[in-house]
Amino acid sequence: MLIPTFACIIGISKYKDDSISNLPAAEIDAIKLARSLKNWGIPQSNITLFLNEQATIKNIETYFSKLRQLKEKFNMLFYFCGHGFRTSLPHPLSFLAFFDSYIENKYCINGLSLDQTIKKIIQVNSINSYIFIDACYLRINNIPNPKLESELDEKKNSQKGLLCLLSSGIEKSFEDQAEHYGYFTDALLKSLSQIRLYNASPTTFIDLINQQLLEKNLPLPEVYNIGIQQIDFLLQKLSFEWEKNNLIRKNVLASIQDISVNQHRKIICLIGKMGSGKSTICKQLESEKFKMICLQDLCKINEKNLTDSFILAVENKLKNKFYSSIQSYRYCIFLVDSFVFQDISQLNSFFRFIDEYKLNLLIFSNKSLKEFLNKDLQSFLIEWEIPPFNKEEAYQLLKKNTSNSPKINYELIQLVCKGNPLKLVQSCKSFPLDNLPIEMEKNIENAMAAIYSSGIVLDEELFRKTFSLTKSSLTFLEQNNLLLKSKDYWIAHELLYEVVENKQLTINKKATIDYWHKQIEKLPDHLEGCRSFIVTIKCFGYEDWLDNCLESSFYTLYHHKPIEENISFFKDGIDIFLSKSIISKASLLLIEIFIELDMSNFARKLLFKNAKIKRSLRAKYKILQAIISWKTGNFFESIKYSSEVINYTKNPIELCQAFFNRGISFFLFGKFKAAFSDFSLIHARAKDEKCIGLSRCMLGTIIGLKEKNIPKSKELLESSARLLYKSNDFAGVWLAWNNLSEIMWKIGKYRLSEIYLEKALKISNKINNKTIQLETYRNSLLLYLRTEGAFSKKINSILSDIEKNIFLPEIFVCLQLYNTLGTIYCLRYNLKKAIYYVKKAIPLTVNNSNFHILTLSNISLLYFLLNKKNKANEFYNRAINMAEERKQDLILQQIHFDHKKLASKTTQFT
Repeated sequence: MLIPTFACIIGISKYKDDSISNLPAAEIDAIKLARSLKNWGIPQSNITLFLNEQATIKNIETYFSKLRQLKEKFNMLFYFCGHGFRTSLPHPLSFLAFFDSYIENKYCINGLSLDQTIKKIIQVNSINSYIFIDACYLRINNIPNPKLESELDEKKNSQKGLLCLLSSGIEKSFEDQAEHYGYFTDALLKSLSQIRLYNASPTTFIDLINQQLLEKNLPLPEVYNIGIQQIDFLLQKLSFEWEKNNLIRKNVLASIQDISVNQHRKIICLIGKMGSGKSTICKQLESEKFKMICLQDLCKINEKNLTDSFILAVENKLKNKFYSSIQSYRYCIFLVDSFVFQDISQLNSFFRFIDEYKLNLLIFSNKSLKEFLNKDLQSFLIEWEIPPFNKEEAYQLLKKNTSNSPKINYELIQLVCKGNPLKLVQSCKSFPLDNLPIEMEKNIENAMAAIYSSGIVLDEELFRKTFSLTKSSLTFLEQNNLLLKSKDYWIAHELLYEVVENKQLTINKKATIDYWHKQIEKLPDHLEGCRSFIVTIKCFGYEDWLDNCLESSFYTLYHHKPIEENISFFKDGIDIFLSKSIISKASLLLIEIFIELDMSNFARKLLFKNAKIKRSLRAKYKILQAIISWKTGNFFESIKYSSEVINYTKNPIELCQAFFNRGISFFLFGKFKAAFSDFSLIHARAKDEKCIGLSRCMLGTIIGLKEKNIPKSKELLESSARLLYKSNDFAGVWLAWNNLSEIMWKIGKYRLSEIYLEKALKISNKINNKTIQLETYRNSLLLYLRTEGAFSKKINSILSDIEKNIFLPEIFVCLQLYNTLGTIYCLRYNLKKAIYYVKKAIPLTVNNSNFHILTLSNISLLYFLLNKKNKANEFYNRAINMAEERKQDLILQQIHFDHKKLASKTTQFT
């Protein structure tokens, strides 16, 4: 029979006497230990937690008085985290300082001496007593022998034992100032996590603690052990039990707690499919007493007002004055279901919020969240899959939830359902393949295999004909809920898929491909059909005769809104073409889609070398290579690919595209005359309104920036915006307004610049293209820097939006953005961020003099901030000389503006 454990846990961070210093980690450590004991199997009713004002000498005395009344045998755990006090008498005494303690005449009033504390503990009816104290300056004067004292009280053959650990003896104890946890308690929790499943000796346990403290060069705890042979207070029964209608899996709760104690402020994500018991786990973990707070039913995370919506949800839950500021929430672990995010894309901003305020979060999710996070946040997340129900748990669930005998088909059902209780119950009620005639069973198995390989069924007659299926087999599956009608097609129940896999039914690859080829030709615009066709080809392999249907499917998905729903299918397309190393019409369309979606890194994967390319596709292939090259900053490569197309194609559309890409590359590389020549040629030859509009846009930009003929530039750019709007090229319209805005602020016409910027912002918000949005924000920063200053609210808001989405593959955008952010943070005197962005800009701009001019200027600004004037002047002169050599008058003005702005504040800053 297992002996129960009672735990008294005390954590005091704030004292009644203001002259006693605060201990931020004490309260948090006490809560962590209480939380851990509960989830490791000690009933919450057996754990008493005294925090701050609750931890008075009177309350502690009352607790021990009640504990002495217990007649049953139990183990006792006493934990104290707070101030220790040691008198300076000839025979010094060590005291635990409670909330209402104070020091008078070098004595601790309302404290409890360490000797008295231990005496109170061994006087209760405990078998083994465990004392863990995380406090400074403590030592036991009189070491009691609980076994001997018990036998002196006429209790023969007493089994009493005592293990006491004092965190640092008479030396000072330490805590992590940033993360607020005590090093001793942290080592204690991690060691308990390692030994809780076996009968560890005190020596093993103490060695684990010492090893962690030695790594940090910290003092080792003083140890007193009388009669304890094994650490047994955590040896609780951790199988499962029923609580009302919920199966409580204690071993899972304990494993989650193990993860928690071994991580500091990392978000933990528990992943489990529907039916894996996430809601039950959440309810069991929740404990307002131990600050594990469930928010999943209380709030929807609103990105626009992130902090307020989160705090309001917490306050509504707690209604407790103790949680008066967000800093207090660091004590809690928030239990949140992933559905509270109104949009899964909000994860990045929410995780940054959690990181900024050093909060603790545990998320329940149906799937991995890492793919939605920026790389810098992925390491901030620990993911753990909830284990499937074991055989005994599954048996109990079947027995509880169905009147059918769980012995029928039990082994197959357990294998098929992998321990998911919802599917277990479903399988018991509707598993159809028992006691059927052999021929009927064979027909049904063929139908199941056909549905499995096809994914969905659109045209039943075409499906049956292609796979040679009987109508009765499909009817049987539909009647038994294994084939379900959804809108205008049929889908399989998940159980059907698992039956096919576990029975290893034969798949007819040829019939599957043939069915989908005919189906897409018949219904080319059917969204679910196109998705299933792409997945089918990914599984079975690409063949040339399928290319037209693939192209049609990609086209359909691209024009379906919201397009984000189809990204995964476009990514499946990459696997299709990579497996064959082939360039086809469908793969070129897919590359164009990735470019339009601002996903150049995926497009680049399909532009592999040594691919098989038909002659008719070669020009298109080179044009796409040119686009990817200038988008990623490889302007020479882009010029080379574009020139190759110009030299051998006679197709007027391909010629215009090649001249445009070469013109863009010349423009970004600073070769404005060459760019002007290419755009002029397009403008003269093109018949398509879109081509004319884009060339006119770039001509207007060059005339405005280089020739400073503002009336002509304005006329061309406004005209291009009208033409491109008629052609539904909204990205082109944005480019015209954004470029016109930039020209205006560069010549000092700020009001006009703001008018055009508002037009650009309005369109960029509709386009849903991150590169376009970031470039608009960058332009906004430079305008508002001139009109409102580096510390304005508008600048603050834009910086926040930019830094949520800064991880982009398009180098030509990044190099400009890093330069701008470097300038802004220099003028905000934020050295850390300024250095960060300038360092990022240097390798991207070093081979492009036009952008490198501003990088050199930013380095000069940094040296001015660091009060290194010689270095500052050196880089300033380099930037000025480079701008003058290239006749970059507007960039010269920008450099003078930035340095003048900083110079007006430098003396004050220094």
